[in-house]
Amino acid sequence: MHDRIVTAFSGLGLGGIFRDVNDSIGNDDQVSENYIVWNYADNRGSNFADDEPGEVISTLQIHWFISETRQFDSTLASMRTALQTAGFTYPSFTVLYEKETHMRHIVMSTEFEE
Repeated sequence: MHDRIVTAFSGLGLGGIFRDVNDSIGNDDQVSENYIVWNYADNRGSNFADDEPGEVISTLQIHWFISETRQFDSTLASMRTALQTAGFTYPSFTVLYEKETHMRHIVMSTEFEE
């Protein structure tokens, strides 16, 4: 799944992409102010036949952390389109602000069926 996300976002000028946690914080200022952390929110089988899943549906959260001063509308639109083009469902999103770090935290929710 990680490779699918990295491939989908290649060429968009995003920082590092990490699963579950950004372990590089503090090591690279550019990554610290523009990076993605993704996680599985759910992963389950569906369309069962003979007790075996016909598909596995993964629900993902993709967290994009950016500086509070960065304009993000066009990049966010490109990210949503890139995910859909890569076979994910068109993601919904929520924009949060982290007062302690002065960062925007944009959370996208999407699904992928295998």
